[in-house]
Amino acid sequence: MNLKLYSGDTEIGTLTAHDIDWPRTFFHFAPTPAYESVRSVFERPEPTANSGYDDLDDFEEFEEQCLSLDLRLVDELSHTTTYLDLIYIVGGTEAVVRHGFLRRIDERGLVKWVRHDRQLEEGPED
Repeated sequence: MNLKLYSGDTEIGTLTAHDIDWPRTFFHFAPTPAYESVRSVFERPEPTANSGYDDLDDFEEFEEQCLSLDLRLVDELSHTTTYLDLIYIVGGTEAVVRHGFLRRIDERGLVKWVRHDRQLEEGPED
């Protein structure tokens, strides 16, 4: 499955799933030229076996920067959009999405999934 990664309205790359180790999904990442404008947010040292992806010293700052980018994945086959709180991009060629850091909003604007530590947002009235 190929997913397009967007920052706002700008496509910054394509993700192709290659492994799942719950709660993480691992992807190959193919950046577009537009990725260069946001690369500095994602350039981080590759996690070690002891540190993991959840132990960033500056996690709150990283999360705020990711949220400000309005990140989302678009599956063009199913026309599904998944909004991301954050995504880890390693070496500009690999990406990791941790389940629990994403939201899905349906075509009516109703939130279907939210991050585990946030309340469900209200959608528009029917």
